[in-house]
Amino acid sequence: MIRSQPPQPMMEGLDLTPLIDIIFIMLVFLMLSANPVTTLLSMELPEDHQSQAADMPPPNPVHLALSPDAPHWHLDKTPYTSLDALRQALLNEPNLSQRPILVAGDKTVPLEPVLQLFSLLQAEGLTQVQFVMEPAQ
Repeated sequence: MIRSQPPQPMMEGLDLTPLIDIIFIMLVFLMLSANPVTTLLSMELPEDHQSQAADMPPPNPVHLALSPDAPHWHLDKTPYTSLDALRQALLNEPNLSQRPILVAGDKTVPLEPVLQLFSLLQAEGLTQVQFVMEPAQ
């Protein structure tokens, strides 16, 4: 004979425990992964003055050129045969530390004059050095 199971009592509502567990885990995850902005010191940050920056003329760059034949170094189209003469001419330039230095060189320039020039610029603490290149075609 087949016996039937006694009917189980119906639940009076939905079981929300799994839903609450998932929401709690998501809340903890979001709280831990958020990167709150913390300031250790109270400070007054500078403002961005785009209009003033746009009105200022760009700094006059220093043009250095390297040629494959001696004299290798040229400062604003003036050739220099020795590195010491180039150093003196560079140091006589006004506001040299605030001006960018543009270095243009021929493809066939030997490596030694290039390294000597960069050693000179590094020794004088000049860091705004940029290479002049033709765009790729």
